[in-house]
Amino acid sequence: MPAESFELSGRIKQLALETGFAACGINTVKHLENPDRIFRQWLAENRHAGMSYLEKNIEKRMNPALLHEGAASVISLLYPYYSEKQQHPDSWYKIARFARGADYHIVLKEKLHSLIERITEITGEFSYRVFTDSAPVAEKSWAALSGLGWIGKNSLLITKKHGSFVFICEIICNLKLSTNDTESANFCGNCTKCIEACPTQAIYEAGKIDAGRCIAYHTIEYKDEIPDSFKPFLNRNIYGCDMCQDVCPYNQKLPVNPDNWFDPSSALLNMTREDWENMSPENFRFLFRNSGISRLTYTGLMNKIRSVTE
Repeated sequence: MPAESFELSGRIKQLALETGFAACGINTVKHLENPDRIFRQWLAENRHAGMSYLEKNIEKRMNPALLHEGAASVISLLYPYYSEKQQHPDSWYKIARFARGADYHIVLKEKLHSLIERITEITGEFSYRVFTDSAPVAEKSWAALSGLGWIGKNSLLITKKHGSFVFICEIICNLKLSTNDTESANFCGNCTKCIEACPTQAIYEAGKIDAGRCIAYHTIEYKDEIPDSFKPFLNRNIYGCDMCQDVCPYNQKLPVNPDNWFDPSSALLNMTREDWENMSPENFRFLFRNSGISRLTYTGLMNKIRSVTE
């Protein structure tokens, strides 16, 4: 690999940090053979519940060369979203941390494009696509291969500094960059706290989730009435679930992100149980006007609330 390629890779990583990302890793585009095998087996076992869209574009998911013509490198980036701000003690209902602030799809795509502009000042125009949970990309696998963290027993990417409360995003581009990053070791060891914390035993094997038993699936992806047999296990979660993350040793002492994009609003933090149960469509629009929760719709969220109270 030419020396200028290593220099450019180092400069891109520095620019990523200056743009606000917590970490950046680079890898050469290739077919992810082992993740491909594991993913297909997971689908064959019907562990993806009602998410039939995951059965599509598997080849593209595991090989970015099929997702973007001329792709040569995958630039993986992490952005932390942990916030010390907590919901009101009387809130009763729980919203997962990732959804309490602004919609990460919008915020991170803006930051990705800001990073692209800075890279372009060095390289000139180049071909690229940016992603953050927005296309069939094996994001966790690429991040782990780039040394940014490891895939824990709860199937999430875990980092030593920011735990698992990180968003993952990518720039897939035609720049031929150095790839001296190596796959991270797995530091979970013998710890099984996440497995033990899950009330529905959704973690059926280290690193594998049965979506049909996952609270996050039932409160976000699942659009029908939550089954009566599942309701007692919701633990007051109405959008997502952090239980397997809250007990992780790597999530106990986290740095506070100075960027407040993902801090919850005071209006959301001050919601009490009565406020949730009597929320109007207007209040819903105000609370979640910049949030991904808006896609669930007012009716959808109220159905989740009723599922918890019944």
